[in-house]
Amino acid sequence: MAMRSEEAVVAAKDWKSLYRNFQAYAVCDDGAIAEGFSDRVEYLMTHRWRDMGKFLPLKTDKDFGKFVLRHVDGTMSEEGIKQILLNAQTRCPTGYREFCRSIEAAAAHP
Repeated sequence: MAMRSEEAVVAAKDWKSLYRNFQAYAVCDDGAIAEGFSDRVEYLMTHRWRDMGKFLPLKTDKDFGKFVLRHVDGTMSEEGIKQILLNAQTRCPTGYREFCRSIEAAAAHP
């Protein structure tokens, strides 16, 4: 299962696929797999931010929201953290203000 999860996590190119991986592999969220999740969260929050507001589970599935926030961490690049913080402060989707504030807090202290 760990090998499948690593392959699936790396392949996550959008919020929907990250959510599917969360549902299937969150139990494996440790070590290299956790780093892979953090990499994907960084990618999505820096390259696919505009899609975040269209992906309802970020608002409705509290466990997924916590999972995403947990992966705004010290394994991310400094540039990625800066971009995520900027996005949360200036490009927050309508209805996501509370989540963006949580992102800001996580990015301020990875």
